[in-house]
Amino acid sequence: MITIISVILCVLFSAYTIAKSKSNSSQGIIDNGSQNVVTVGVIFTFIGIAISLFNFNTDPKTMGESINIFLDGMKSAFYTSIIGMIAGLIIKYIQSGTK
Repeated sequence: MITIISVILCVLFSAYTIAKSKSNSSQGIIDNGSQNVVTVGVIFTFIGIAISLFNFNTDPKTMGESINIFLDGMKSAFYTSIIGMIAGLIIKYIQSGTK
């Protein structure tokens, strides 16, 4: 559930920033939107890692369940990083077309 929420938030922010960047590029304004989406992706990466480590239990009896929770947090971390990097590249591409 955390993975889905994190990915949705990251996608929404990326879509907003891409739309804003398109608007700015049509006016000849270069913004730092690509840096913003990459930063948000990295922030969600650390949030995912922190949640994974917080929920990880080293008790041998519950290790299997703990590993599943850990991997869910890591999925969230990597998905949001990938979304942030892709959105950053899209924004850079949009901005390079205005030069």
